[in-house]
Amino acid sequence: MNNAETPPVQQPLQKLGFNTSDALLHGRNLRDNSRNVEAGDVFVCLPRAASQARAYCQKAIEAGAVALVGTKDALVDTTSFSVPSLVFENVNELAAWLRQWHQSSQSKVQCIGITGTDGKTSVTWMLREALQRFAGQSNTPGAWSVGTLGLIRSTDECEELANTTPSLLTNHDILAAAMQSHVSTVVWEVSSHGIAQQRIAGIPFSLALWTTLGHDHIEDHGSFEQYAASKALFMQKTMLGGGLLIANGDQPQLMDYLRDMPEVHCYQQWPADTGAMKEDTLYWQQQGNEALLLQRGSNKVLIQHVPRGQFHAQNLAAVATVLHLHWKMPLAELPQLLNHMTAPPGRMQAVSEHVYVDFAHTPEALQGCLQQARAWTQGQLKLVFGCGGNRDKAKRPQMGAAAANWADEIWLTSDNPRDEAAETIMHDIYAGMTMGSSVCHMQADRKQAIYAAIASLQDQDVLVIAGKGHENYMETAGKRVPWSDAAIAREAVLKYAGAALCN
Repeated sequence: MNNAETPPVQQPLQKLGFNTSDALLHGRNLRDNSRNVEAGDVFVCLPRAASQARAYCQKAIEAGAVALVGTKDALVDTTSFSVPSLVFENVNELAAWLRQWHQSSQSKVQCIGITGTDGKTSVTWMLREALQRFAGQSNTPGAWSVGTLGLIRSTDECEELANTTPSLLTNHDILAAAMQSHVSTVVWEVSSHGIAQQRIAGIPFSLALWTTLGHDHIEDHGSFEQYAASKALFMQKTMLGGGLLIANGDQPQLMDYLRDMPEVHCYQQWPADTGAMKEDTLYWQQQGNEALLLQRGSNKVLIQHVPRGQFHAQNLAAVATVLHLHWKMPLAELPQLLNHMTAPPGRMQAVSEHVYVDFAHTPEALQGCLQQARAWTQGQLKLVFGCGGNRDKAKRPQMGAAAANWADEIWLTSDNPRDEAAETIMHDIYAGMTMGSSVCHMQADRKQAIYAAIASLQDQDVLVIAGKGHENYMETAGKRVPWSDAAIAREAVLKYAGAALCN
């Protein structure tokens, strides 16, 4: 979101808390990117190194900013600037001011936060879709979602975002716009970066859900423990604000971080020992490929025509738990909202009966999608994947190990190599692979790797193209070029198998 919808300043800066004269300096918009500042704007300098903050502030002033807003760690010395400044003690105070600015302090918009290593996008997508169906049936306002797929409004209009969890200013712009549009709910994907960098400060979450805990962005956080702790912090803050907590009970490691938080509600796979079932847990069980059985207490319900795959079933169970506990919907009413549920693009997206595109880019997600694909495979399971450059080097051999454990034939290739050589990344992945009976090819050209893998398919084989999913670009050496795994795979299927096999 480009902040273009931010309401203009309509008050003297002195009334907004600036220590300045009575001059009526009006800013047209709040901006948090100095490159987007225009004459008359107010520049919001978010937390960053003081030297970097000074450079950005100076650029904003040169572009026509009439005032600066920020925290004291960013705006260290404001006396040399030629415009007035409003300096807050911390991000929470800045966030409170943003809500006053937008007049959203009394907003009735329900804010739902979904965090977790994997599953955030799918749960967010399905929950918004379910709430949209409810809005259509009850003639009530619809829902928006914010995350990897962008800002999706109740009209299904989608706006691309720079990050899974956007900036502090963008999040408050979204909340204000939702309030003005009379939206009932906004569902946020809450990333570890979004939590650690306080991008969600001041967003009044009434529910926090934690899907999974695995390995991603570990280098950015310093350790796995700090990465996990960032997600636990989000849950804790939501709890302290009076919000409802829901977690995946099938992940003991995740639950360890919630041990000291009372009233954590769980969804969990049907246990082998039904005598161990708890009254307050929602249990789920796949019924064939396209049905899901849910039970809580003595109540059961069957959800039909759901996306294929165990992880989709688990994510749909998470959505059911939110609807049942937060919106107090009886289990018996859930089929009308969850039957015929769709999966988001790039999540085990079927290009043909034998070719699937998935966003799996963590060891746990890759293992999960391969494990599911193995259940659909009567012949060989084949895989095309790589790892991103400039980040998370520690997970590369773990991805390799997961691939070698489950796939019969593997093509290692590029996946946003950024400033690294694709060959270096591929060798890092290969270092974790114990090949056994698996066969591994190295092909840095991802299109050629996809074509080669599809050309090799026999009647009973299945191919998973993992890592990019819905992404519409390939990033190499600072440049992004248009890209689509699904489109390239469809071209290859048409070439080698014919149109009849394309979905």
